[in-house]
Amino acid sequence: MVMASRLLYGMAREGVVPDPFGRVHSGRRTPWVAIVFTTLLAVGLISVGKLDTLAQTTVLLLLGVFTVVNVSVLVLRREPVEHRHFVAPRVFPLLGIVISVGLLIHLVTQQNRDAFLIAARHPGARRRALAGRSPLLARLGIRAGAALSAEKNCPSRPP
Repeated sequence: MVMASRLLYGMAREGVVPDPFGRVHSGRRTPWVAIVFTTLLAVGLISVGKLDTLAQTTVLLLLGVFTVVNVSVLVLRREPVEHRHFVAPRVFPLLGIVISVGLLIHLVTQQNRDAFLIAARHPGARRRALAGRSPLLARLGIRAGAALSAEKNCPSRPP
């Protein structure tokens, strides 16, 4: 929950999502609009779906985010910076990529294995079990691709 609200806050500051998500509380300096939005979204998703499915989807998305962040670290290292800054040893982002991708592969293959086990026990369940997982992954891939292409076309705001 904390990461999701901070992610929305950062994206609002960069102009990727609407400005209200970047509003901060005057006393506490927390992104209150983003916190309220992510909390309502989580409550809504929990109330209309299964908690284990939501947890699996969250893990899948977080591993994808961690992979992209580690790749970004390697890409950003190529750009020269005029001031002194911390530089992490290259091995850490590489390890992060390998571990995140490995866990993603394990998660996806584990879900498919579970779907096939369900199908083996119940006639006609194979189609329902696989149909429940594949469209979700396809939709996530389409949305991630659209977000990445939109981000490339969206110039960052000056600080």
